Amino acid sequence: KEENLRRETPYWIEELNLRMYDKECLLHDSKLSYRIYEAAQQLINSYMKSKEFHVGFDYLQSSKFENILMHSYDREKHWITLIITEDTIYILDSTQQVLTHSIKSYLQKITNKSLAQVVLIHMDREINDEVNSDLFTIADAFHFALKKTWPPHTYDLANMRLHLKTCLETKRTMAFSAINENIQIQSNQKWCTIQ
Repeated sequence: KEENLRRETPYWIEELNLRMYDKECLLHDSKLSYRIYEAAQQLINSYMKSKEFHVGFDYLQSSKFENILMHSYDREKHWITLIITEDTIYILDSTQQVLTHSIKSYLQKITNKSLAQVVLIHMDREINDEVNSDLFTIADAFHFALKKTWPPHTYDLANMRLHLKTCLETKRTMAFSAINENIQIQSNQKWCTIQ
């Protein structure tokens, strides 16, 4: 039903397959449409293709970087950021503190390794509601793509939607404004494997 409503509205950004319905979702504090995530992923992919990508900070031990993905589970109610290196998959998640069966299944599909090391990083954020928490997924993915460092603890929530609108309209990956750059990854990480 949502897809029918979406198709009935004119294009907002045709190259990114975004319609005015998607823009309304973005600007009116409602859950972001799936197409917004697809468009954000396209921006990240385009940015990464234009750069030489090797992770260069100690925590990832200079692993060869492979990809940044955003993934939804629980019928698109929640999104996570995946940072994939040649030997480890890092999952940044604001709600889950365990690796669910749904996420394990997805990881087995996207990785060609039968066994991969997974680090689940719980991003314990002050804002953790279903509508706005998913904005953090896009902000985290953009942050990592641009700065190759762990995302900040929190962002300037009041300006996040307008910032994303600007990124989409200009078709550029730009960092979101951070409020607190200090995050303690070590204390929030959980190591596990997918089998």
